[in-house]
Amino acid sequence: MFTEADFGDVVTKIVTAFSVFVSCPFYIIVIVVLHKNRKKEPFNSPFFTLYRTLGIVDVMVYHLFNIGKLTYWKIELSILQPYNQPNTIMQVVIFINWWLAYMQFQLTILCCLNRFTAIVWTASYGQYWTNRVTKLLLCTIAFISLCLSIPILFIDITVARFTTIVNGVTRLWTVGPTFKQVAVGQIYLLSWKIHVYAIIIICTVCYAIMFIKIRAIRTSSKTSVVRREIRLLYPMTVLYMCNFLYVVFFMIHDYWVATPHTHSRDSEWIILVASDAYDLSNGYVIMLTSAEVRNAVLQFLRVRPKITNVVSISSINTL
Repeated sequence: MFTEADFGDVVTKIVTAFSVFVSCPFYIIVIVVLHKNRKKEPFNSPFFTLYRTLGIVDVMVYHLFNIGKLTYWKIELSILQPYNQPNTIMQVVIFINWWLAYMQFQLTILCCLNRFTAIVWTASYGQYWTNRVTKLLLCTIAFISLCLSIPILFIDITVARFTTIVNGVTRLWTVGPTFKQVAVGQIYLLSWKIHVYAIIIICTVCYAIMFIKIRAIRTSSKTSVVRREIRLLYPMTVLYMCNFLYVVFFMIHDYWVATPHTHSRDSEWIILVASDAYDLSNGYVIMLTSAEVRNAVLQFLRVRPKITNVVSISSINTL
């Protein structure tokens, strides 16, 4: 008999297969293209350095998150056992996952601030937001994220296994890797929520100011340089919308879990599917919204003939 649990199992496997064999390789190709052209304009800009770094972190976070799908699919592996006991291997995995996840959120904010600076303070952007400053900011983010996640190495991590009985039906659950102490898990969940809401608040304020500035630019400035800078706002706008929808989903998810809602039993597999979309969407976003990236990727794949004259985003070190 095909149950609702079987439905979630099938959906997550189909989505994961598409992500692993299509979305993830495509994202890696985009990252490789950006890295290969990192010394050429416009790809030598701070914006593409940030986006390339965000892509690397996205892919790594995605693969580490897939370990949680193994427990959902009830795949028995020795590295996940013994259940309900401290697990050193999973402790290292969770530490790296949280470290990268913190970087992922902070990089999203940094990308937004990069666009904000480029549009609101266009004249001084290239002078102050240099590649050297970008590398310093990346190192700062990595260090802050490390400080936030390093306590995990001193906290018990486990893969939990338990049974529930609902309406006379007994179900075996395997969850994790997760924090053995619920209170500690709640603290890290709160820190995760703070990061996500910080993205929404900061980006909302920045975008409100940027769109006002853009209206003034379109009426007063006719230079192609400024207009090209505005075009690089498009991928960040889509990324902002993805984060906004992600927050809306998790508010609904928390409501489902906290109440005896009919969809609460579906919350686990839905969050797994949503995470696939969140972690791997940026490759498609930059491909669709940036003509420079699209042409470079198509040339890399030999789909489009190589263009010898590349139009620069800027005549100085901007973007």
